[in-house]
Amino acid sequence: MISRAMPHNEKPHHASTWQGSKSQTLGQGLHPKISAVRLDPLPLSSSRKRPPFGVEVERALMEGRQPNVFCFADADAWERAGRRRESYGPGSALVVPKNADPAALRWPAGLDACCAVACTLSRADAVRLALSMVSGGVRCVVILGQAEPIFVRRSAGSAAA
Repeated sequence: MISRAMPHNEKPHHASTWQGSKSQTLGQGLHPKISAVRLDPLPLSSSRKRPPFGVEVERALMEGRQPNVFCFADADAWERAGRRRESYGPGSALVVPKNADPAALRWPAGLDACCAVACTLSRADAVRLALSMVSGGVRCVVILGQAEPIFVRRSAGSAAA
């Protein structure tokens, strides 16, 4: 009888197994869990301005599409958003203007997901950006460019703003 024992390595990485795929899908993957925070929706106000290119994203949503949107919040945000729009078309980018308060912006309510690039923001400012977007009606925000990705989402029971 031939024995096929595993070499002296430890078990295969959990993410490469069926159970790993299942746990990553459930949000328990490679990154540690973080606490949930209850958010109150921001009041709708016509006096709040949309972020740059927000009209394009809202237009896509009104047409029944869910665009793949990146929000840029760095010093070179305008250039990066311009390159993204050239590559992927209108409605693919948002910009947080320099020194703008994210809570003062009217985010596209009904957007399923948005990746926000915030390499030069502090962690606290990046979390504030994500919380503002989710409170404003974006269902899920992933902040990229930090030491580890930051994932903020609305719970299934919360209503859109």
